[in-house]
Amino acid sequence: MTRMQIAILGFVGLIVLIFLLIFLGAIPGLKTPPPAAISKVPLTFWGIKGDESAWANVINSFQANNPNVSVSYITIDESAYENVLLDSLAAGAGPDIFLIHNDWLSRYKNKILPAPEAILNQNRISEIFPRVVYENFVSDNGVFAAPISINTLALAYNRDIFDAKQVSIVPDGWADIKSIIPKLRQLKNGRIEKEAISLGGSSVSVVNAPDLLTLFMLQFEAAKSSASLLDALKFYIDFSDPKSKNYTLDDSFENSFGAYANGNSAMVFLYPADIQKIRAKNPLMSSSIRLLPMPQIDRDRPANLTSFWGLSVSNKTSDYNLAWDFINFATTNQSSVNSYALISGNSPALRSSINDFKDHPTLKIFAPQILNAKTYPSFDEKKARLIFDDMIKSALKDRSRISTIAKDALTKISQLR
Repeated sequence: MTRMQIAILGFVGLIVLIFLLIFLGAIPGLKTPPPAAISKVPLTFWGIKGDESAWANVINSFQANNPNVSVSYITIDESAYENVLLDSLAAGAGPDIFLIHNDWLSRYKNKILPAPEAILNQNRISEIFPRVVYENFVSDNGVFAAPISINTLALAYNRDIFDAKQVSIVPDGWADIKSIIPKLRQLKNGRIEKEAISLGGSSVSVVNAPDLLTLFMLQFEAAKSSASLLDALKFYIDFSDPKSKNYTLDDSFENSFGAYANGNSAMVFLYPADIQKIRAKNPLMSSSIRLLPMPQIDRDRPANLTSFWGLSVSNKTSDYNLAWDFINFATTNQSSVNSYALISGNSPALRSSINDFKDHPTLKIFAPQILNAKTYPSFDEKKARLIFDDMIKSALKDRSRISTIAKDALTKISQLR
């Protein structure tokens, strides 16, 4: 090899070495530095297990509009949620954002930072949400929480059973329901073998029994009854009285969801989430489920019962405004609210979203009912439910003492306030 060839090879090798060193970054200042990572503000949000996919869509939309924020959603079983939340808040290690039930504000008010007026104020709450939100989450002129959904009860009937019994009436109110009970119920030796409607028993046989009794109490109040609880209790247990023409249920009968799913009950009352439970028990009956609005005692003064959750901000958070920005986006942005409703199957809380679901197979029934929704008349809904359920059980054991039983229950309820 000539000297010229050696020189050429050496020069080429040097060029290759330089490019290699540049690529590896060994020569300072020659390699383009990678873009600096964006520092994101973390927000932690605690909720109830079961709605992860619905919240994921809302969170992703918020983060797309706020690339400097990272929201971590942590779910806890509802049965353990409050205990875990209280322990964490007491230890100063709780989340930035957490859900509170509509009857918790009096207990959690000192743990929550109300919304900045510029983000969400009481006037806006009264404009965009049904009245029940203002009544439960506004206090001392401050907004302490906001909901993304509000659920009510509706009447479900099995069209196949109606057809088999040749009942052409689609019940429009209590008069219609009572008129078709003799056609739909099935008796054996004077006892119920198949129910016309799952109504009149305790929680042993009727899922949501305490809610239904409370709803009737609210409806009788709307009808200006002088003794709403007693009237409601009499109305309710009449459906499980063998001496009544409305007799249609025995408290020893199977659970109302099971009875409806198995074709042993023609009608049942459901929340939106209950529909999936029914379909899980019997996927084949999905096409037979038909929904109707909750029947009213007084159509001119309708009342529906609701139980719902709201998003609130911990007073320990270091990102107060940003946390409320997320809540405002999640609960007042119509696109976010509608997305959550479609994925979760729960009714939207926004008044403006109701019309968006007028053609939805299930939410078209539930959504409008939020406008006249009310909550349990106590500060502790769980304890109130137990009191109402015990009242039903006592009344079923001794109908002659119904007035005393109702009076005792009212006393216990008043002690919860």
